[in-house]
Amino acid sequence: MSVAPDYVGPVVGWRVWSLAEGGGRVRLASHISPSVWEPGQELVAACEVRRRAPLAPWQTRPTGHTAPAARCTCGVHAVRRVGLLATYLPVANRPYSWMRPVVRQAIGRVALWGEVVEGARGWRAACAYPAELWLPQVDGNDQDVAEVGAIAADLAEYGVPVHICDGLTVQAIVQDLAAGSGGLASTTDVSI
Repeated sequence: MSVAPDYVGPVVGWRVWSLAEGGGRVRLASHISPSVWEPGQELVAACEVRRRAPLAPWQTRPTGHTAPAARCTCGVHAVRRVGLLATYLPVANRPYSWMRPVVRQAIGRVALWGEVVEGARGWRAACAYPAELWLPQVDGNDQDVAEVGAIAADLAEYGVPVHICDGLTVQAIVQDLAAGSGGLASTTDVSI
């Protein structure tokens, strides 16, 4: 007996990305793991959690399961409502173990598919791709983002709408979108 899928199309949620530079181009990157999202390619989740070996606790080993697993935190994360992103926005100039301080960020809608695990605030999925991006013109240190137009042009390579939010930080964009005003006061749309 086969079971019909819960969804015909992808689940769409919200997430925040760091902006990483590589090969002279700006790309979306996870705040939590060293995952870089490449244009035109789905991001396929892998469990990065490591467990201690029972007989040798000083050693760790991979979990061995595919992401997302019901009893793990692995998978591509997204929240249900844009307002929930406020608690996930990293503090500027807070160093993370694998990257520079988070200053440049983007938020957006993300399509999730494959195995999808639902949680209280959103979902964890096996596969994901950005669906729409909002790029702040002001970074986490209240400084204008240099060459925001060039950054937006690089992000347009994902083939999704990119909106430059004039004079706003990522926190202000989240607040404005959560307020449901139907759009931000001043945005510039970029396409390739």
